[in-house]
Amino acid sequence: MKKTNHFYRFCALALSCLLLISLLPVTQVLADGDGAIHIKSAEDLRSLAHSCTLDSWSRGKTVVLDNDIELTDDDELPIPTFGGTFNGNGHTISGLSITQSVSPAGLFGVLQKDAVIKNLNVEGTVTPSGDSENIGGIVGENHGTIESCTFNGSVSGKRSVGGIAGRNLATGIVRACDASGAIFGQSMTGGIVGENLGSIVSCRGRAYVNIESTDPSIDLSNLNLEFSLDLAKLSRADMLNTATDTGGIAGYSSGAIASSTNYAAVGYQHIGYNIGGVVGRSSGQVLTCSNEGAICGRKDVGGIAGQMEPYIRMEISDGLLQQLKTQLNELSGLVNTATNHAEGGSNEIASRLNSMSGYVDNAANELNNVRLNASIDSVITGDGSHSSDTLIGGGKGAAGGIDHEHSDSGHSTTIWGGSAAGAGASHEGNASGTVTGSTQIVAAPDLGGLTSSINGLSSQVTMLNNAASGTVGTLANDIRSINNKFNELTGTLFSAISSLSGGTGDIIVDTSDVDIDSVTFGKVSSCRNSGAVYGDVNTGGITGSMTIEYTLDPEDDVTGHLSNIYRKQYEYRSIIQKCVNTGDVAGKRSYVGGIVGRMDLGYLTACETSSCTITNENGSYTGGIAGLTGATVHGSFSKCTLSGKKYVGGIVGSGVQENVDGSGSTVSWNYSLVDITDCQQYQGAISGSDTGTFEHNYYVSDDLPGINRQGYTGRAEPISYAELLTLPDLPESMKSFTLTFVADDKTVLSRAFNYGDSIDESDIPEPPAKSGCHVHWDRTDLTNLHFDTVVTAVYGAYTPGLASEQTRESGQAVILVEGNYNDGDAITVTAQPLTPAAFDVQSGTVLDRMKGYFSCLNRGEMPSMVANAEVLEQWRIELADDGQDTHTVRYLPPDGQKELRIYTREDGGSWQEADCGTMGSYLTFSTSGDSVEFAAVRTLDVWGIWLGVLAVLAVLILIIVLLVHRHKRKARRRAEALARSASAVSQAEQIVRGEDANAPTADEAPAKADAAAPAAVEEATPADAPVSAESTAVPAAVAVAATAAPVVTAAVEGAESVPTSEPAPAADPDSIEARLARAEEELRLLREEREARENVLTQPAVPPAPKKRRRRRFLPILITILVLLGAAAAFFLHSDFKKDLEAYRLVEARVKEDPMTMDVTVDASYGKISLSADASVARTKKDGAPITCIDRDGAALYYADGAIYLENGKSYAVGGAFPNYAELMDETAELCRTLTVTKSVDGQEKRYTLTAEGDDASTLLRLLTSDDIANAASLSAIRVDLTAESGELMDVSFTAENSGDLRVEAAAHFTDALAPVIPDDVLTAIHSDSNDDASTLTDNALRLLGAWGELTADDLSADIALSADCGPIVLNSTLQYDRSSIDGQSYGSIRKNTLAVYFSGSKICDADGNSVDTASQQLVDATSLIDLCYQSILNGSAGCDKVSDGYLYGLSLDSDAMSELAAAIAPDIKAQNVTFSSGRISVRVSEQGELQSVNISCSGALHLILSDAPVSLSAVITPADRAFSIPQPALNALKQ
Repeated sequence: MKKTNHFYRFCALALSCLLLISLLPVTQVLADGDGAIHIKSAEDLRSLAHSCTLDSWSRGKTVVLDNDIELTDDDELPIPTFGGTFNGNGHTISGLSITQSVSPAGLFGVLQKDAVIKNLNVEGTVTPSGDSENIGGIVGENHGTIESCTFNGSVSGKRSVGGIAGRNLATGIVRACDASGAIFGQSMTGGIVGENLGSIVSCRGRAYVNIESTDPSIDLSNLNLEFSLDLAKLSRADMLNTATDTGGIAGYSSGAIASSTNYAAVGYQHIGYNIGGVVGRSSGQVLTCSNEGAICGRKDVGGIAGQMEPYIRMEISDGLLQQLKTQLNELSGLVNTATNHAEGGSNEIASRLNSMSGYVDNAANELNNVRLNASIDSVITGDGSHSSDTLIGGGKGAAGGIDHEHSDSGHSTTIWGGSAAGAGASHEGNASGTVTGSTQIVAAPDLGGLTSSINGLSSQVTMLNNAASGTVGTLANDIRSINNKFNELTGTLFSAISSLSGGTGDIIVDTSDVDIDSVTFGKVSSCRNSGAVYGDVNTGGITGSMTIEYTLDPEDDVTGHLSNIYRKQYEYRSIIQKCVNTGDVAGKRSYVGGIVGRMDLGYLTACETSSCTITNENGSYTGGIAGLTGATVHGSFSKCTLSGKKYVGGIVGSGVQENVDGSGSTVSWNYSLVDITDCQQYQGAISGSDTGTFEHNYYVSDDLPGINRQGYTGRAEPISYAELLTLPDLPESMKSFTLTFVADDKTVLSRAFNYGDSIDESDIPEPPAKSGCHVHWDRTDLTNLHFDTVVTAVYGAYTPGLASEQTRESGQAVILVEGNYNDGDAITVTAQPLTPAAFDVQSGTVLDRMKGYFSCLNRGEMPSMVANAEVLEQWRIELADDGQDTHTVRYLPPDGQKELRIYTREDGGSWQEADCGTMGSYLTFSTSGDSVEFAAVRTLDVWGIWLGVLAVLAVLILIIVLLVHRHKRKARRRAEALARSASAVSQAEQIVRGEDANAPTADEAPAKADAAAPAAVEEATPADAPVSAESTAVPAAVAVAATAAPVVTAAVEGAESVPTSEPAPAADPDSIEARLARAEEELRLLREEREARENVLTQPAVPPAPKKRRRRRFLPILITILVLLGAAAAFFLHSDFKKDLEAYRLVEARVKEDPMTMDVTVDASYGKISLSADASVARTKKDGAPITCIDRDGAALYYADGAIYLENGKSYAVGGAFPNYAELMDETAELCRTLTVTKSVDGQEKRYTLTAEGDDASTLLRLLTSDDIANAASLSAIRVDLTAESGELMDVSFTAENSGDLRVEAAAHFTDALAPVIPDDVLTAIHSDSNDDASTLTDNALRLLGAWGELTADDLSADIALSADCGPIVLNSTLQYDRSSIDGQSYGSIRKNTLAVYFSGSKICDADGNSVDTASQQLVDATSLIDLCYQSILNGSAGCDKVSDGYLYGLSLDSDAMSELAAAIAPDIKAQNVTFSSGRISVRVSEQGELQSVNISCSGALHLILSDAPVSLSAVITPADRAFSIPQPALNALKQ
């Protein structure tokens, strides 16, 4: 037995040794000879994390980081809990990445009380999933001390998120730490600590905090800065992830923050609540802190603190604590039961129930922490030392310290410190237990985790109700029981505040007699802000507001519900003291102040606003110290520039008069030196309003009153600057002044000046130039300066060109001028009278035109091959000064003509032709000077005409040359023949006379004669040469000589047969005798011819009569020449001078235009029947078919194929009182062609007149008036007058003549409007040919359409009253809607109270031309009601009843129309589950056809979880009569 025992003992010993050996390596790695645990690698750090799962393991241990560590695998991190000392030795742990679902999270999860982390640098990313609460870069939840540590990286979570520590509890201290990077969170997010209940000392925030929206679903389009509709939305649980409590150092603090500075930007514009440069929301102490970063947010935005809340002390009895525990246990049981019943059902319901279970458990645990616990009585001061005299916090939880007192009456637990953000709750429900509204936690001390759990539980209850909508059966009963129990729980918690025995005096201790310097809680002291602050509501240089917050409704504050005694007791527990703001403060809405935006409670003293600008863009209550105060402002100084809409004051915008609610204000011993640059109403150097108490306030100003236009002795009294300088405690900033010139955020020049000095313009430096930009100082009047003044260089990109207001039909500007222009520059373009003579253009006959063409010869110039045919336009341009000598002008010719010459002249000089180029459809030319006139002249190429004329002349010359040459040739031939004939005569004479002694025989005679003839010719030629010359010169002689040739020939032949003295036998005609006889006869004839020739040569020449045959040869040539000349003349004149049918051509040209546009007015009456119409007519073609759009009195009608179509395609037959005015011009053109037209000319204006009678007049009457008038009237004639200018028909008027009681006066004026846009519904109806059975529009329909035109006219003023009652959406407001057309562009305005928005098309801006937020844009949506109603009326068939004062039209609505109208009335209705059951539009029209009102009503049911709630929405549109004008800045911003 002993051996066995020894054996077992031996085995146990061996096992123990083995266990010790197995542990030996780890201990050897972590421990060293100095007893400290040394971390040298990532593996060592993971081993440390593994060991620190037990809270007691690390207590008393020291861990030293020996070198830098880069992490790659973080599965073991964070270190769960640490209770010893971690010395980083200045080394860095990098690569930290925590993404798993873990809370608290950081490098260390929890740092225990008395634990220390120091000299450590951490780099990485901490973005855990899951609940993401208590998230920090180094420590998630801190109970100990973090000193001289830095973090660089990204941290994100949901609640209590900080760069160093997520949550710093009452015992926690964060000292001398820096954080950089980016921090994102939804609630309590800070650059150093997210939620601070302890102390933060000497820290530096360099991390950007919530500079982007923390929720991707939330952007500017989801926000409404004006409508109360969004308050219901923001109160819902699904909006809780909007960022709240965001600060550069701490998100929320009920502890102490001292000697810390933020350098980085905090917040996102228009997003987030309680945004501060140092702390988002504070009820603790902020001492000697500063901010240099830009701060942005929606509401409660401040340079130091977003919102300051008062320090509160209250008592909670043990009985109330026990009751809360019991109710939580019962609620837990109900949730568990419902969870079991939800299995297998909706995943959403199961998820909400599981989340509720966790929140209930957390609330129970936190409630257990409210127990007996000793409070600390010391504080870490600004220099890091300890003081036992000042109490700034204590206890456990968010509430501060906790004491437990015993008395005869029982036990009580006293909780102090903390904020009013969360113990009490109000949860509204109905008898069935169904939640009908949102849960709101009301003013109460922050009970730490209990508040957080109750808030989360409230959110889950609301979302559970939404998920369980329509649920029935057991699960529905479970949910109803949960709602009822939660109501009991929140009611009990609320009783802890509002229903304690002893009244409010027992709840809040009156500390009015306490010295302010001794107060430590609820205080901001000796802080300074130099960063710019931007907010929407409650914006201040030091703090946005001094109020108490509704936790679940950050849009509202509880202060207004507090009684008088509450406010007074809070007064000295919420203090701003000795703070200075030098940063600019800008708010979008109400309550903007240099120190505090809205001050509902507290005490402000010895503060200073210096050298900054306080701007309230669209709201009221702007003050140099406080925008609005309901408390005390004392002993402060203001030197700044202010602007706002109403209630602008140098110290406060306005105070509050004490009334039954107990609110009141005191403003005393303050001094102001301010300038108010903009205020619509209620301004003063001290206050914009005299509400409240004002005592011993003084101001220096030459033009400002003290309070609302007047000063008050002893209250708001003016003093001189010299008197101000005598004050012993006057801040240095009010003793000196600086003038600074800044360009691109760089100081160009800075100089000091004395009060009232003036700076000469020569001392103003030139602003630095920037390429492509124009630059100027934002102010140049620097006389009588009273403030620190910053003059800023304003850069603007050059406008490359300015357009004229005049446009062509296409919408393009007629004239563009290139240059480097500033914003606001404009050119002035005016049309000039035409001066054709200056450009050698003559109107009239062909001779006049030719005279004008050749007028250049008078100037010694040759005619051009391109002639000026017509002056189209003449313009004068006044140029804006852009510093350039020359400018390029672009000119758009009419009808796309390009064959133009441009002539320019400057300062009345002579016209000069400009060199033109082309740029697209524009002609371009250059000009110089400040103004220029130019003329566009249509040209005609005449080189073709000149070529034709030259060709004709060449043909004529050629013909003449040919004729002369022919005559010369004939003359030469005749001379030659005459010479031959003379020689032959001589030879013949010799033969006859026998001069030749040796006369040949009869047989030889012919041969000799033949041989002698040529010789005679040769001999005769020289002798006859002069004769030939004379015959050439004298045409008659030439003719005689020419006729002699055949005679000579005959003579020569006859000479051979000259008869002898013996007669030859008659029988032989060929005998010598016969031949000689013939020869003698021929010789006789030759002698006679010769004598005749000689007689002709010696007498004057007489031209022979021309032969008729030869004259006819030249007639075709002459006819051809005349035809060519006529064709050339016709080509040159282009038929411009045909005078017949001139009026017809003018009208026909208009008729053929596409589009043909004109304005028609008709005023006609016959007896009791009358018609008055004012219509815009436009006819165009679609798919080859003509369609006419007539906008008559605001009603758009479309005419095609003999039918009238409404905008929705509904068709009616043409007739009644709506004729097709476009056909009027077709009939007028036909009348001008067939009737006699008279013409008169007056300068550039031509008038044509004709008179239509009989059937022609009747046709015109039917096209002008209604069928009733046309059928009843007896018409004699209608006179038609046409007016043309510059060759274009401009006006046509029609007047009935000699027609008894019938009166017709009508006119049509042609315009250059664009082609009408034909609705698709109309085109579809036209192509479908569905108008066969169309009926004529009834009088009732015409009356309604005509009356509705008032709402669709270009100029409109109307009031729109909106009302909605739909569960969380309650609306009751009136909007003022105005619309006007300026230069063809439509502009609109919508106003609600003091908010005004201007719009045109898709552009929206405020009165200053600045873009507006989405909330303001939503105002414009209400104007869609008019169009929606109009469409419903067009689509439906409205009934009509005659009432006493006119007509009442009624139209029932279908479900789709009701949904659209309801969404226009209240946009948030779209997010609700609503079914509409009935809706109606009622339109009231007067006897005169004027619209009086439009009523819209819709009703239905809102579907909740187990029941339905009634819904009603309505709108009333009433035309108004008021003047409407658009501010010039808005007009410039909206101009297309």
